Amino acid sequence: MSNKKQKIKVYNMTCSSCESRIEKALMNVPGVIMVLADYKNESIFLKFDDDLCTIELIKKTISKLGYNTDNSSSFRLIGMLIIILAIYLLSRIGNSFDMNSKLTNASYLVLFIVGIFTSLHCVGMCGGIMLSQSMSSISKNKFESLKPDILYNLGRVISYTVLGLIMGNRGLALSGINISPIAFTSNTSKQTNSSKNITKATVKNGVQVINMIANTNGYTPSVLYVQKNVPVKLEINGEQLTSCNNTIVLPSVNIEKKLK
Repeated sequence: MSNKKQKIKVYNMTCSSCESRIEKALMNVPGVIMVLADYKNESIFLKFDDDLCTIELIKKTISKLGYNTDNSSSFRLIGMLIIILAIYLLSRIGNSFDMNSKLTNASYLVLFIVGIFTSLHCVGMCGGIMLSQSMSSISKNKFESLKPDILYNLGRVISYTVLGLIMGNRGLALSGINISPIAFTSNTSKQTNSSKNITKATVKNGVQVINMIANTNGYTPSVLYVQKNVPVKLEINGEQLTSCNNTIVLPSVNIEKKLK
C-alpha cells in the first residue's frame, strides 16, 4: 500500500456546491482516502492509494462531472473573439437593415413573435446570474453573504446608467440635438461642435442653398439660418441612411421627404 498526496488544477468550479460535488464523487472512487476542493483557487488536494487508483482515473471522474482538469483559457479567448466578430457583423448588417419597413403593417401575431425572440436575451443574461446567487454558500460574516448581491446590483446600475447615457446621446443626435460628452469638460470643444452644427444658407441664383449630411449621428448641420421670403433648397448627402434618418420632416411647412 502506497499513499500519495497530490494537488490537481480543476477549472469551471464556481461555488461551494461544486466543491461538495467533486469531493463526494472522488470519495466514491476506490483508493481515494481524502479530498479537499477549493473553487477559489481552482484546485483540489487529495490523498489516495496509487496501487488502487491513478491520476488518470481521478481526472476522468472529474471530467464526467462537467469540470476540466486542463486549462480552458484558450477556448475562452476563441469564444470571446467569436462574440466580438458576431457583434461587428451584426452592426454592419444593422446599418442596412430597415426594421421600420419590415414591421410596417405587421400583424399582432408577428409583433408578438418578435417580442418573444427579443425577450430571450433577458433570460440568457439575468437567469444564470440570479440562479447562481440563489445557491447557498458558507460565509464568515453577514457582509460576505451579501457581497454577491451588492456587487451584482451595483454593476447593473452603473452599466445601465452608462448605456442609457450613450443611447440617450445618440437619440438626441438623431433628433438633431448633438451633445458631446467632451463638451462638459472642454469649452473649446463645445464651441467647435456648436460651430459645426450651425450654418447659414448661401444664395445661388436667387435661391438659398443648404448642404447637409445624414449619417448615424443624425443631420449635420442641425441648426440652419435662412432669410425670410427667399426660396430654400436642401441638398442632403445620405452617407449612412437608417430607419431613423431616412426621412426628412419639416412640420411647419408640411413637408415629408424620404431620402434615397
